[in-house]
Amino acid sequence: MIESVTKPPVVETPEPGVHENVSFADYRAWQAVSQTGMKILEEESASSFREMRDFPRDSKAFREGRLVDCYSLEPEQWPDKYTLAPTAKDGTVLAKRSKADKATWAQYEERGKELVKPAELELAKAMRAAFMAHSIAGPMVTDSKKQVSLLWQDAETGILCKARPDMVVETHRLVMEWAQPLPYRCLADLKTTRPGHAHPRRFYRTLAEWGYQFQAAFYRDGWEVLTGEKLPFLFVVGEKRPYPLVAVHGVTDRAFMVGRIQYRNALRIYQQCVLSGEWPGYDELLYEVDVPEWLARRELGEEA
Repeated sequence: MIESVTKPPVVETPEPGVHENVSFADYRAWQAVSQTGMKILEEESASSFREMRDFPRDSKAFREGRLVDCYSLEPEQWPDKYTLAPTAKDGTVLAKRSKADKATWAQYEERGKELVKPAELELAKAMRAAFMAHSIAGPMVTDSKKQVSLLWQDAETGILCKARPDMVVETHRLVMEWAQPLPYRCLADLKTTRPGHAHPRRFYRTLAEWGYQFQAAFYRDGWEVLTGEKLPFLFVVGEKRPYPLVAVHGVTDRAFMVGRIQYRNALRIYQQCVLSGEWPGYDELLYEVDVPEWLARRELGEEA
């Protein structure tokens, strides 16, 4: 489900650099490309990117991630940004059936805060508790700068890029088992996923499905351009279940290489579109479509 959001206000884009204490609304309004947009351009089409740029929207997953990020990383800001939506006696969100119901909703909406469903709040609470109880994730959340905004100019294309790592971690309490010694300093991002998908034997599929290697390479390279530091990148992943399970995954050199190839290809496509003024969709060809291999084998009795 895609939910329309208000078009971001006009905000002056600052000079390239590492910027702290920037609101998400201001960051979103900066006139620069993000990994979200570049990933859409690389995976779908230039036309899809233009649509996202001109008609910004929040997916259910993106909204969920924002809520979990805020409650887990900056809980002190939660009361200023969010409030629980009006609920009925059974605890469900109040329907807008009667005049009284609509009046109640109007009172809540006048507060100027984003309304959160009870289930969304419970998920955010459970995720924070699980992150904080984890021996690696807990110290990362505690000892880090949150939501640092990066703005840099890509050397090859001249395109202005932006990124917003959830955490810039620097802690001597963090213990990491790795193939090689690492400094107690890294970039990190919180993720939520389905039950079982954070498992060490399965997360590589989740990473590829959602293109997390693209994000990791884009963020780390941006940080290196601005600071000269090539930091490790970790994903702190919580599973959405009654008792959330947490796993911390570090990105390998090979994954960084794949992500870098992908985002650099996207930047070149974007550059061509800006120069030409054309934002193509899919290739105008006659395609063939087949059923998935597993379905063909099952129904046709073919051997694996």
